[in-house]
Amino acid sequence: MTQDDDLRKWAQKQKKLFRDLDANQIKIVKEILTKYPSLAKSDSDTPCADPFVIALAIELARDPQKTLDPTIKKRIVVSEERLHGSRVKIPLVCKEYNIDCITMIEMCRSEGWKF
Repeated sequence: MTQDDDLRKWAQKQKKLFRDLDANQIKIVKEILTKYPSLAKSDSDTPCADPFVIALAIELARDPQKTLDPTIKKRIVVSEERLHGSRVKIPLVCKEYNIDCITMIEMCRSEGWKF
């Protein structure tokens, strides 16, 4: 069993953490990939979630009615990628759509988690 198998089993049990795609998210993904086609690497054997994660953040930022917690107004994407010039990575696309993008360490700090 690989780590991917373990992750897949775990994810299948976490139904509340995931949302089904809707037509608006697909529209946003198409818009993102039209502007940034290299965000979804065509030479990869595995699906690329990056544009879908960003699309969900954009959709929720535009329509606060869709959130599970109506007190949350800001949408933040967590990624270990870094903004490097004009290389197309998650932080660059988030910046273009006015979505904050932070690292896992930054998220832990902002949430006040202690280890």
